[in-house]
Amino acid sequence: MDREEILKRINNIKISNKGEKNTLTLEQELRQKGEDRIANCLVTKILSSKLINKDTFRQHLPRILQTVKKIDIEVVGENLFILEFTNPVDRRRALRGGPWHIFNNLIIFKELKGVQNPETLDFSTWEVWTQCHNLPVTYMQEEILQWIGNKIGKVIEIDKGDREVLLGRFARIKIRLEISQPLQSHIIIHDAEGARKFTYSLHTRNCPTFATDAER
Repeated sequence: MDREEILKRINNIKISNKGEKNTLTLEQELRQKGEDRIANCLVTKILSSKLINKDTFRQHLPRILQTVKKIDIEVVGENLFILEFTNPVDRRRALRGGPWHIFNNLIIFKELKGVQNPETLDFSTWEVWTQCHNLPVTYMQEEILQWIGNKIGKVIEIDKGDREVLLGRFARIKIRLEISQPLQSHIIIHDAEGARKFTYSLHTRNCPTFATDAER
């Protein structure tokens, strides 16, 4: 077959964008199978200007998360990975714990919902547990902790412990922050008359150093 004949056949090829042959209707069973699988997964973004390859990430991840069982890792983008956990406890620790980092670069874990594509997830925010120290028992109230947390970012959760009681050496608040937003080192509370003010320190454990430069 000469070149002209090949070009003629190519020109005669028609691509159809319509019709039943191009349509696939997924049965509920197949969709549920996929949803069950992503329930074991997390999408992970490493915020670094340098490329972290899969082998390096796989080597360090068990130490970072202190995992119990194996995690399968696949690359889905630049410094973007999908992790499939074989142990739900490991997955829960990755999602609820932290902050996590590798080589002082923040690692963010996100859940997939429905038919989301990993590359469409928003990684402009991260969630962090902040400890509020030296807080008087008088101020150990959910309403006050909500106010403190919302002064820093957006409150996701307040740790009330196993007994659902706000008492202890410090209060723990989980807060969602913009990536560009620095962590605060303190909070100031004025009394009702405004005559006195009280400063209480805020601590975030295991933070990358880039995130610990609080506004002065």
